[in-house]
Amino acid sequence: MIDNLSRSEIEYYIDEWIVGKNAERNRAMLKRRFLDGVKFETLAEEFDLSVRQTKNIIQNEGNATRFADANNTRDILTALNGGIQSIKDQLCADKIDAKNDEISQLRQEVLYARGQASQVAQNAAIINGVYNRLNECPVGTVPVYGEQPIFTCPTTANNCGCGCGSF
Repeated sequence: MIDNLSRSEIEYYIDEWIVGKNAERNRAMLKRRFLDGVKFETLAEEFDLSVRQTKNIIQNEGNATRFADANNTRDILTALNGGIQSIKDQLCADKIDAKNDEISQLRQEVLYARGQASQVAQNAAIINGVYNRLNECPVGTVPVYGEQPIFTCPTTANNCGCGCGSF
């Protein structure tokens, strides 16, 4: 894993994750080992430790770094999953809102169509009522716009065309 990291990344991780008692010494030791490639024996001499102590420090600090990396990866994945779920929830809410808007629009159109049909039926009833009433009218009816009667009776010897209902 460490072979895939650049020198600056290794240095960053060592500085970031090596903390606690003897952190400065341990950071310096890890940098010399991983960045400069110094062998355990040389490190033991530089830091006045036994080779076994040096190996244990490197191994323990390496384990701590890997553990921290695993925790960071878990935290990143958890955050990504939360973000993805949030996006999914928003998309679902948007689809539901669009569906509800369409349902509302269709309901309004149905109500408008019912109102129009009712108005047409009312107009037809009014017109039929006026027509029937005018049919029964004993006098001629003349529209406002001209001199042509709306209804005319046939002219006969008994009926003089007065609109008396003999059509």
